[in-house]
Amino acid sequence: MTVSSLTNKVTLNGNGTNHSFAYGFKIFADADLSVIIRSSDGTETTKTLNTHYVVTGAGNDSGGNVLFKYNTGDTSDAHYSATDNRPQTGESVIIKRVMSLTQGTDYVANDPFAAESHEDALDRLTFIVQQQQEEIDRAIKASVTNTITTTEFAVSASDRANKFFAFDSSGDLVVSQEIGTFRGNWAASTSYAQRDIVKDTSTNNIFIVNTAHTSSGSQPLTTNADSAKYDLLVDAASATTSATNASSAQTAAETAKTAAETAQTAAETAQTAAETAETNAETAETNAETAKTAAETAKTAAETALDDFTDIFLGSKSSDPTVDNDGNALIDGALVFNTTDNVLKVYDLGNTQWLATVPSSSDQTKINTVAGQISPTNNVSTVAGISSDISTVAGISSDVTTVAADGTDIGTVAGISSDVTSVAGVSSNVTTVAGVSSDVTTVAGISANVTTVAGVSANVTTVAGVSSDVTTVAGISANVTTAATNDANITTVASNITGVNSFAERYRVEASDPTTSLDAGDLAFVTGSSTLKYYDGSAWQGIAPGITSVSADSSPSLGGNLDVAGNSIVSASNGNISITPNGTGSVIIDGLSHPQSDGSAGQFLKTDGAGQLSFDTVDTGASLTAFSTETSFEGADLVAVYDTSASAWVKGTITNAALQGPAGADGAVGPTGPTGPTGPTGPTGPSGSSASTSAGAVGAYAFVHHSGSIGMGTAGGTYSGSTLQTKFSNASGSRPNNQSVPTGGTYRRMGNPNTSNNESRTSLVVRTA
Repeated sequence: MTVSSLTNKVTLNGNGTNHSFAYGFKIFADADLSVIIRSSDGTETTKTLNTHYVVTGAGNDSGGNVLFKYNTGDTSDAHYSATDNRPQTGESVIIKRVMSLTQGTDYVANDPFAAESHEDALDRLTFIVQQQQEEIDRAIKASVTNTITTTEFAVSASDRANKFFAFDSSGDLVVSQEIGTFRGNWAASTSYAQRDIVKDTSTNNIFIVNTAHTSSGSQPLTTNADSAKYDLLVDAASATTSATNASSAQTAAETAKTAAETAQTAAETAQTAAETAETNAETAETNAETAKTAAETAKTAAETALDDFTDIFLGSKSSDPTVDNDGNALIDGALVFNTTDNVLKVYDLGNTQWLATVPSSSDQTKINTVAGQISPTNNVSTVAGISSDISTVAGISSDVTTVAADGTDIGTVAGISSDVTSVAGVSSNVTTVAGVSSDVTTVAGISANVTTVAGVSANVTTVAGVSSDVTTVAGISANVTTAATNDANITTVASNITGVNSFAERYRVEASDPTTSLDAGDLAFVTGSSTLKYYDGSAWQGIAPGITSVSADSSPSLGGNLDVAGNSIVSASNGNISITPNGTGSVIIDGLSHPQSDGSAGQFLKTDGAGQLSFDTVDTGASLTAFSTETSFEGADLVAVYDTSASAWVKGTITNAALQGPAGADGAVGPTGPTGPTGPTGPTGPSGSSASTSAGAVGAYAFVHHSGSIGMGTAGGTYSGSTLQTKFSNASGSRPNNQSVPTGGTYRRMGNPNTSNNESRTSLVVRTA
């Protein structure tokens, strides 16, 4: 496959029910996946293959599924487990391809090129590159335009313990820095190193030294000549101010609360004072001129005070503010009047929340309600005094609810109190009737029937006379009902009662063979032997069951294709398996039609290419006559063949002969020849009793060594003449003297010359005609 996707990881969400999670990328084995569960708080847990989950789809280009194990109800399921491992709601499932960093593909020299294995190996390397790239993408890196001299460090584990990564003055990583060394209170004429921590005693602020130097001057360090060499860590001065302001705000809030309570009384007093003030207004007018000047002076002071006050009291807001009126952070003890809740609130910096100083309007209403039940009625005390009664009523709350729902009925009963009294006089009768209330209800539902029955009271008296029979019928009312619903069938049986009686006499079920009322043709099922039998007039005979196996069928016939379902057809006790078609039929195995009769001894099976097999005879070729041993090859010499009669290699002379001859029959098996270059595998011929390997036989072969081209070109080319070397291999691997070969034959060179091992060129030549 080609690898066109960069995906090697997928993140999915659990819901406590789903157990199957898909991944859409290829893996080679189940173990190539890493499965991680991440909880909502960030905790990551790597799950174990075959313990917590199983994998499907290994080897598929499109991926597969991770199946978490749980109690499926079927222990044969691959993902069954008594423990529920399904990811829960809030958990994330991360499925990631993680390949082992190994290379397992091995190529064997001279084997055919294994394209699939080679492509899998390339895919595996690509997957490993993607795996490492995914990790690189999650690493902390410098940008392309940034420069870091080195990211290596040689500090040992013990030396870097409790240290942290930092950047030195050159911008390179170091691991030798600590958070800082506390040097105590700052002092002049002291040598401070970078990252030393000191306390400014004039402000209680904490500073860290950013540049090594010897201190001078005085505190505060914010105005010291070397102030740029210190960085503020803890602003204690501001914190102290904030604490003071918070305390002041809390006091102010408490004061404001008291003032608000006082203001209510003052308002009532002010109404009377206002009436008096009207009389004094004329006098105040003169005094106002004098007060004007004082007011202007007070105005300036008030504005200053107001600015300070508005940092604490933020005024009226429709919702709780998140910053003060100047846009600064809220301070501890800040006040605001929330117009939505109609309540004054104070800010708690420690918990970062607004707290109400008085109850809300809805809460106040509830308080007033409770107060109204205390004074003047003191209902609360009254209720407290009957707490046990209230507990009792609470215990029967459902009954109280029921009574409340029956209020109308209670009113109706109150209107017929005299009748109730009358009923009370016959209470025992009422009790009796109440005991059969369901019967009363039933009778009320059939009042029309009661009236009808009253009209046939004489008949009722008659039925009463046979009450025992009625009771019997009532005891089988269900059967009566069943019979009523099957009246048509009963009528049918009644009209065929003779046949029914006859069957009852013919068939019976007994523990053993019946001995009475026997007629030929009677049937009986004998429970003692679980056998169905028939009576032949003199004895009971068993009825054999149907065929229960193929071996029990003496003439089996298939109704369709025989499916062996993955099994084999095996004979018992070393027996033969015969397949013999009827008449002129043929045995056809996997599309190949076999001969209908045997061939001659030594013949072999061959195919016509159209599915028909037949017997044929192996052509062993003509025998060679003896040739003299050759000492050299001449210009027209082409091929060496082995003469079995002379036990020597001989040469043949052909000029411009066509080496591509017609295809002949498969050659007989000859002696093992020397190992040559791997050629195509041909069909195996049957073993002959005495195969011919003579140089003149069709199919004879030899290895020919020659120093230059022999003019054949590629395999099967035409010989054009060239000087051949004097040595070539024989069947035993030795190199005897040159031999001559017969002329007049057609020879074919198999494959191109081999030039390995610094040898002369070597060709395998076979006689084809």
